Amino acid sequence: MAERDVQNEIRRALAGHASIYRANVGTGWTGDVKRHGDLVVISNPRPLTTGLPAGFADLFGWRPLAIEQRHVGTYVAQFVAVEVKSASGRASQDQRAFLAAVQRDGGIGVVARSGAEAAGAIGVGVNLHEDSVHVPALTAWMERRAWSAADVARELGVPLPTVAGWLSGSVATPRWLAHVVAH
Repeated sequence: MAERDVQNEIRRALAGHASIYRANVGTGWTGDVKRHGDLVVISNPRPLTTGLPAGFADLFGWRPLAIEQRHVGTYVAQFVAVEVKSASGRASQDQRAFLAAVQRDGGIGVVARSGAEAAGAIGVGVNLHEDSVHVPALTAWMERRAWSAADVARELGVPLPTVAGWLSGSVATPRWLAHVVAH
């Protein structure tokens, strides 16, 4: 059986049990492109490799895992998906849906605008000037953007109940949020 057929068989076998994606890579050419009728001519050509690092698996993804007694004291890999945006960038509907699917199955799916945001999202302590964000600062930041709690959850890639907890003061804000609110 050809490798493509084996990949498809694996994807069918795992469907409904895991979210599995095909890792696509490619090599092409870039340079000064000119069209001549039906022909495309590249002068000063340079090879261009796109995709994932060498050795990356053909298929990747995650599966939901209920932590059981047998897992105590062991390490379990947790899938992390970071959608990178500029300070004013917004995640597309498809990007938000992908991050929500990752979160639904127990992974970390976030939109990050800085290293501090990404580090905070995966629970890495980042040395910021403030340890937490007070509710008035968070609500003022939201008002400047005309964002609801749902907007904050979507844009920061955190569950809505977490944002509601931040706003009520019943859930401590992560250290990385101070950096976000300051900008």
